[in-house]
Amino acid sequence: ACAYAKPQSIDGIAAVVNDSVITRSELNTELDMVKRQIQQSGNTAPELTVLEKQVLEHLIVNEIQLQLAKKTGLLVDDSALDSAISNIAKQNGLSVTQLREAVNAQGMDYNHYRDNVRRQMTVSQLQQRDVLGTVQI
Repeated sequence: ACAYAKPQSIDGIAAVVNDSVITRSELNTELDMVKRQIQQSGNTAPELTVLEKQVLEHLIVNEIQLQLAKKTGLLVDDSALDSAISNIAKQNGLSVTQLREAVNAQGMDYNHYRDNVRRQMTVSQLQQRDVLGTVQI
């Protein structure tokens, strides 16, 4: 008897950034989120091919910045992340639990949301460090 493995879908590669890969599913997740944000804001989205290219470029630049941050030892620990998420909730008049529910209601996984906030904080720290490092008084 010959046993075959259950077929599984293979995630395609959208881009390679140094040693990292941006998968099609990552691109599609980000693209869906951006389309939802555009729709909620009442704006008109550009053509899908244009929007996809813009989102992919954003993901590539973000990945390069995250790699640089990691290489230089910049990281956002869980307590800083929890504090930032608490502040985001307060700014929106919500508790953290309500924010989690709102994120889920918008079709986003809360852990994915946390990862996005952590990435934004990391990139922000990197940019601040680089800008402050070049300012001379």
